[in-house]
Amino acid sequence: MAATNKILHNDGKQKSAMNHTPEFQCHTVSWATAAAALCDIRQQVFIAEQGVPPDLEWEHADEQAIHFLLTATGQSINAHQDTIGCARILQETHAGAAHFHIGRVAVVANSRLRGAGTCLMRELLHWCQQQTGYTHCEQVFLHAQSNVIPFYERLGFNTVGESFIDAGIEHRTMIWQTSPVCR
Repeated sequence: MAATNKILHNDGKQKSAMNHTPEFQCHTVSWATAAAALCDIRQQVFIAEQGVPPDLEWEHADEQAIHFLLTATGQSINAHQDTIGCARILQETHAGAAHFHIGRVAVVANSRLRGAGTCLMRELLHWCQQQTGYTHCEQVFLHAQSNVIPFYERLGFNTVGESFIDAGIEHRTMIWQTSPVCR
């Protein structure tokens, strides 16, 4: 049975969140143990579909990041064909405070628009809330491709600053602002 956790939503109320839904299960992994599965998803989504140059996709930060793999419920993360999404979190320090940089969020094409990305992101946000040093939601940020900004807005993120180009794709920085503390 999955552990039930509490996540603050933009209405200020706590709601239960599980590390899986009936359809998906999220696994916390390291680069050392799951690089092949992580690379497979990122290769499909970022390099093959979006045309990101391989030399911009792979970086040393992956070795320090906390990674998440999404599978269909009951499927193994060891069978690459069963992994359907991934993301990573880099823990950073800005102005002496802990921050959580969500990145490399990817869901394979045949699993999009089925709730996979939402399941994955909710697990990442819950993970951030459980970390030592987490005190408020504005510590969580990401750089969203402009075409998926509405997806992140539904999860409680707001854009800040101007758009910028990364790997040939327009992005905006977004900060999580779902807790009443952040209003």
